[in-house]
Amino acid sequence: MTSITENFLAFLKDLAPDLALTALEIGARKIEGETEPVHQLINTLPNAKLVGFEPDNFACKELNQNSNDQFTFYPTALSNKQGTAPFYETVHPMCGSLYEPNALLLERYNGMDVAELQRVSELTTTTLDQFASEHLENPAKCIKIDVQGAELDIFQGGLHTLKDVLFIVTEVEFVELYHNQPLFGDISSFLQSQGFMFHKFMGLAGRTLKPVILGGSVYTASQHMWSDAIFIRDLKQFDNLTSEQLLITGALAFIHGSPDLTHFCLANYEKLNPGTAVAAKFIDIITVTRESAN
Repeated sequence: MTSITENFLAFLKDLAPDLALTALEIGARKIEGETEPVHQLINTLPNAKLVGFEPDNFACKELNQNSNDQFTFYPTALSNKQGTAPFYETVHPMCGSLYEPNALLLERYNGMDVAELQRVSELTTTTLDQFASEHLENPAKCIKIDVQGAELDIFQGGLHTLKDVLFIVTEVEFVELYHNQPLFGDISSFLQSQGFMFHKFMGLAGRTLKPVILGGSVYTASQHMWSDAIFIRDLKQFDNLTSEQLLITGALAFIHGSPDLTHFCLANYEKLNPGTAVAAKFIDIITVTRESAN
């Protein structure tokens, strides 16, 4: 039995088989078995591309070896300037950052030893705008970013690139897990100044205070520490989006669990393409798939 997602992606491919989507994945290293929703969309659209960034040369090489030709990963570190910067290596490589771990805070929580500082190395950095001017064939429409506190720095180094971006999934923190890192409010305010609006959180994560572990898990926590936050173009701009931009936004919204936003995009698409009835067809996909599953 096919899922709603499979039926939607088939509908999208039939509607716009040549849809060109370039997505950026900044901080591409993943825990084994973990994938991003945008990967499924890239694999559906023949003309879609994903450009990923993983400064660790070995991990980057492994990512390229395990991907098809729609995915390209670069051993590049992004920041808000070109030059060199200290890189704080931690117990778990996923927690390494251009910001120093906040040991005095982290040591108060269970399960945060993964972010304990091991050593400080040096990385050569460039800006998103500089990289895009040298390597991207088409403007990026989507950014997925998870770089342990340096997200705002990368956005600040990508002002030109952000002008074409429609959809952002960014890790945000609510407390300073790293010294002097920008927090959710800082990122939200900056992206709002660039024409985006906050859409939603993709769950909330935290840890329990030592020494107690509630419910037998360090994840049962009242202290919210971080989340993935989604930002979209300000809704007031949607009347100015092209057919392609609306389809890309709608597709990204769907795979990230926002079907109402997808329908909104398709309804606006219909205004530009009378007679297509794509919004009604989308409702049919959801209704028929759910009915067949019951």
